[in-house]
Amino acid sequence: MRKHWLVSLMIAVSLVGCPSNRSDNIDPADVNADGTDPGSGMSGQNDGVAGGSTPNDGAGGKTDGTGTAGGSGGSTGGGTGGTDPGSQPIGDTSLAKLPEAFAAAICDALEACVGAAKLADLMEREPCATRVAGQLRATDFAYMDVAISAGRVLYDATKLAECQDGIRALKCTVLSHSYPQACVDVLEGNVALDGECVSSAECSGTAFCSSSDTCPSKCTARFAAATACTSDGQCDEDLLCLGGKCTMPGGDGATCAGTSGKFCALGLNCVGATDTVSGKCASNASVQVGAVGDVCLPGGKLCKEGLSCVYDGKSAFVCEAAVDSGAACHLGLPGQCPRDEYCDATEVTAKSTCKKLPAAGKPCALAGLCAGGTACVTGGPAPTCRTIEDNGAACTADAACRSGSCTAGKCTPPKACM
Repeated sequence: MRKHWLVSLMIAVSLVGCPSNRSDNIDPADVNADGTDPGSGMSGQNDGVAGGSTPNDGAGGKTDGTGTAGGSGGSTGGGTGGTDPGSQPIGDTSLAKLPEAFAAAICDALEACVGAAKLADLMEREPCATRVAGQLRATDFAYMDVAISAGRVLYDATKLAECQDGIRALKCTVLSHSYPQACVDVLEGNVALDGECVSSAECSGTAFCSSSDTCPSKCTARFAAATACTSDGQCDEDLLCLGGKCTMPGGDGATCAGTSGKFCALGLNCVGATDTVSGKCASNASVQVGAVGDVCLPGGKLCKEGLSCVYDGKSAFVCEAAVDSGAACHLGLPGQCPRDEYCDATEVTAKSTCKKLPAAGKPCALAGLCAGGTACVTGGPAPTCRTIEDNGAACTADAACRSGSCTAGKCTPPKACM
């Protein structure tokens, strides 16, 4: 099956290195005896393709997450653009509802891969379907109605249910493998190889809309392994853009990180890696085995789901149970506090209390923590939590936009033909 243009989502970036309150941003110098960085991932390792000594619970490595090199298509860039997509009902759904339909299936696949608890953390405490649908609407679907009206994309909603089932079945390969033919049939690019395009959604077959200094650009064949890239959508089947090259993520038991430069697939952890020593990719089930009181260590043995790896106040890190709202807590991996709270201790050896994550307009907590649906924005007198806005809303930073693009004080779709 062809690699669908939606396979490179902004979710790819969102799942990597997000500041989760469940990890409490422990200082790596205070935690890892082997020198590795516990990062902000819930498991304290790499549950994704970022791999290596940065133990993020990630899913997309160093991709740009904007879908493809071509952005959101149908225009030469900027603006909120296009006619009202809700005015074009086709089949059993309308174009305006497609982002929610795709998001629901994508989130189901991700949850089947990493579990509900990890997925909630990866979404930075915002419901997955809300986050992904918002990103799709602000990026890939921003000008989709224009492309359909012009005949550059062919839309047939009759295969949508079959498409959703196919996406769910992909599970851990949802970000790298081809989507089923039913999805291609729902939104099919109608521009041939070497034809002019402004977004990859418009390209037929396996092509993508190549980056260019001019717009429109050209539909280009996808890249083979080891080829330089800037986004997942440029890479061939089962490859992701990692470290600037199209790369095949490693499976269970594969060498990862250290000095190897290799990455684990989504759903796997890179275990035992340091800055100078390579590790091995392993499933969550094989490393999350610690019971209450067991010794734990990021980069090695982790705690069972629902437990947190915290300093015992003496000489070791051990697995402890989660605590209730407002209760005493330690910094831990994952954090001990409820999902909408954080432990405000300043170091792993200190004990403090669980506090509510700051809402929009409030100063960010710890290393940039904010409540769900908001992002920590710098640039003012102090880092402040800001609501993540849709296209057209006022903004002061890219991080405060669903599209990841703040232009002239407004949230805008990524520039087409980037």
